[in-house]
Amino acid sequence: MVPPAFAEFQLSPEMSGLPMVGNASVIEDPSRELTLEDILEKDWAEFQQQEKNKTVKGMTSSAWWVMLDVDNQTSSTIDWVLESIYTHTDYLDLYHINGNGEVSTILTGDKRPFDQRAISSESFAFPFSSPAQSQEKIVIRYAYDEIGLVELSLRSWDKKTFQDHSSITYYLYGCLFGAGLFVILFILIIHIPTRLPEHYWYLGYVIFVLANSLANTGLGHRFIWHDSPYLTDSAHIMITALAFIFAVQFNRVFLQTKQAMPRADWLLKFLLGLAISSICFYLLGYRELSVKFLLLTGLLLAIMPIIGLWAWKVLKRTDARWYVLAWSVWTISMLVFIGRLSGILEVSDGTLWISRMGLLLETVLLGLALIDHVNVLRAEKRASEEKLIKSLEDANLLLEEKVQARTADLEQAHQEAVSMAETDELTGIGNRRFFFSRGENAFQLAKRLEQPLSLVMIDIDHFKKVNDSKGHAAGDTVLKRIAEISKQRLRSTDIHGRIGGEEFAFIMMGTGLKEATAFAERLRKDIEITAIDSPLGNINVTASLGISAMSSQDQQLAALLHRADEALYQAKSNGRNRVAFL
Repeated sequence: MVPPAFAEFQLSPEMSGLPMVGNASVIEDPSRELTLEDILEKDWAEFQQQEKNKTVKGMTSSAWWVMLDVDNQTSSTIDWVLESIYTHTDYLDLYHINGNGEVSTILTGDKRPFDQRAISSESFAFPFSSPAQSQEKIVIRYAYDEIGLVELSLRSWDKKTFQDHSSITYYLYGCLFGAGLFVILFILIIHIPTRLPEHYWYLGYVIFVLANSLANTGLGHRFIWHDSPYLTDSAHIMITALAFIFAVQFNRVFLQTKQAMPRADWLLKFLLGLAISSICFYLLGYRELSVKFLLLTGLLLAIMPIIGLWAWKVLKRTDARWYVLAWSVWTISMLVFIGRLSGILEVSDGTLWISRMGLLLETVLLGLALIDHVNVLRAEKRASEEKLIKSLEDANLLLEEKVQARTADLEQAHQEAVSMAETDELTGIGNRRFFFSRGENAFQLAKRLEQPLSLVMIDIDHFKKVNDSKGHAAGDTVLKRIAEISKQRLRSTDIHGRIGGEEFAFIMMGTGLKEATAFAERLRKDIEITAIDSPLGNINVTASLGISAMSSQDQQLAALLHRADEALYQAKSNGRNRVAFL
């Protein structure tokens, strides 16, 4: 005879995640050798009624059986979904016994292929269609290869509500992981200019928190490593341990416990040892001990708000205020998690998402703590720099007057040296060095600002005859007078230089070819009509002028000089005393 459950679960057309396990009978199978036939033949007294909030059976190697009577008292067929919430059970075997006693079996679990699941979901979900006025029995077996956490939470959904719930859940997952990726990007942005070591540990912690969310929600098994039973079995444990390791190291570096709080640093080293030991025990096959070490590490991390508060209030670390708030959120999340395991809190979407969103909120608050930390470090750096500057100012005060006097002497000597080095001794205008140095700067500036620039070259016609017939003194007089005439025509912003024996050149900023040609023609006429007074009488000379204007292809002043020189050669070839341009 099939034993009845303690109470029947009444199906209805509309069900939105109704808890079912409180209506179930449960029995532990320490040997893991019982079969469905054994369960159905067992005496009623061996079964226990499952308490609603005591669905967690702890870390155990036993198999657990759940038997549930399902009753459809309505006049129509109900299509519904049974969901087992916990996502890390190795083997979950479901037996459906209809009103005629026929048994159908669905075998699923983490150690079985994902594509064999009745419904493609990270939790274990099973579709049913219960006829009107029918009574059915559902028997579920939970088991592990070796040892694992047994969680018996069951919920019922009508088909449409389950689909809507799944859509909303995936939207929340998208928000969770999207926000996590944004936090990672934010960390990288603030880390680039600072290069603080705590950023490395914080970045690793956030990455493993996100990876842990993938593992614990079942999304990792569903979308990433579903073909790897080892990762499905171990990822949530190993990733949690790594997240703890990075969290502890971040705390040590951020709070500078080694220097400022040695006793707290010893506690953090102990937590670090626990997290590392949990990985070692897991790899050695001691899964239960590994999980207990992780739980102990998580519980002890709840003391971090107290350590942060000490740093804030006693050590005057103002950047610890966000840190205290962040680890307070962690503590609340851990209390909710422990409450679920102990049965104080009901396993529900609310309690599940408090833990998930709590971890995300903690990482965001830690990011704010890092910003505060960077600002404090900058303020301390500024204060140190200001103190150093003040001491240097005091130390240099006695030397300042002597330095200023010596600097003035050196500056005057420098100006005189520069003037002598850049001035043509005969004419008093710039020499070749001056012209090319200032001219190249003017060229590059005009090119950058996309302004016009022209270069004019002057060569005195038949100057050799003046020297030969009148003497070099007369020739020097002609050169000086030509320099004076040119200077009178030029603007203060133009660059004027003697670049050869009887050759002069001008660079005219903001002047195009047309304006430069008009200027050159006026200058040519001035030279032609000017009688130059010399010891041997008046001397009349003429000059040939070549002009070039800067183009977009020109990269250096030499290009303009070359074209102006060619234009000057053209002017001389065409009879002298004229202006030519290229």
